[in-house]
Amino acid sequence: MKIRTLLAPIVAAALVLSACSVDSGSDGDGPSGDAVIPVSGTVAEVSQLVHDSMEGIQVGWVPTGMGIPLTENWNTQLKIGLEQLGAELIMRDPNWDNSKMPDIVDGLINADVDVLVLHNPDVGVLTSQIQRAKDEGIYVITLNMMPSQQSDAFVGGDFQAMGAALADRVVQDCSASGKTKIATIDGFSTDGSSVAARAGWNSVFEGSDLEVVSEQSANYLPAEANQVATTLLQQHPDLCAIVGNFDTMMLGASQAVGQAGKTGEVGVYSLDASAPACENIKNGTLTATISYSVPAMGGTVVGLIESMIQSGATPGETRSAIFMPFQMIDASNVDDVALACYGNQ
Repeated sequence: MKIRTLLAPIVAAALVLSACSVDSGSDGDGPSGDAVIPVSGTVAEVSQLVHDSMEGIQVGWVPTGMGIPLTENWNTQLKIGLEQLGAELIMRDPNWDNSKMPDIVDGLINADVDVLVLHNPDVGVLTSQIQRAKDEGIYVITLNMMPSQQSDAFVGGDFQAMGAALADRVVQDCSASGKTKIATIDGFSTDGSSVAARAGWNSVFEGSDLEVVSEQSANYLPAEANQVATTLLQQHPDLCAIVGNFDTMMLGASQAVGQAGKTGEVGVYSLDASAPACENIKNGTLTATISYSVPAMGGTVVGLIESMIQSGATPGETRSAIFMPFQMIDASNVDDVALACYGNQ
């Protein structure tokens, strides 16, 4: 069921409500364009209009892969929020196989969903799908990894700013230790998170006295990060720090540091602040991570979907980017930051 077809009776109801609820002598009464919500109305009336507009809406949701706190948390929040409004969440899991994503997204477009929420694994891999969806009247929201083909809205971490903040902390800690060698590990290398985080931390490291002895990718897999870190520690016994852009991956690196007997001697730094990361901060195997309000992101996406549908705007007509607040987490505050240390729910 396409949104423009669904909205016709809702808009008509909004016009009637507006005519009954506002002073007929004032200028500009009633909704603007095809907006669902009128200028004035009771709480009960507006609530009914919102639920009527969302009833039967189908949202296609494609994570990069399930089974980690990040995507499990989003899936829970999306499902709860949308089902409470009468919408349907259709999740398709490519199970970390990026090559499957274009076909999965094409299938959801062919199924005529109303909204797509995409956890984009590469800046360019879904370019044609994003454009096709907008051309066919489907709203597109990209989540956490920004593509080069802009969607109607992006919601996620400001990875360039967070990468720079993490690098500032590494410069501070390594300067205090008297060591200068560091290494970086990113995810898929060409995904939006990796590209932005690299730009952020490199902007700081290039102006510092630190030497970046290795820049590698580990495909967001802890086992690969463990292998990379194990080799690094053998090649550079005087290494000061290993920096990466995702906790689940970097816990593999922290394990390698522990296995080498260098916990507390070689710092491990990351982004995300999931519950497993917080546990590793408490036991000393992870030095610091940055929380970027992951548990709030699912609800933010649900709110954006409601807003898009209520606005009556044509898919592709507007574009926006919403960056979530972030905060450094370490042993000094690991139990005190509200949106840090989140789990699957």
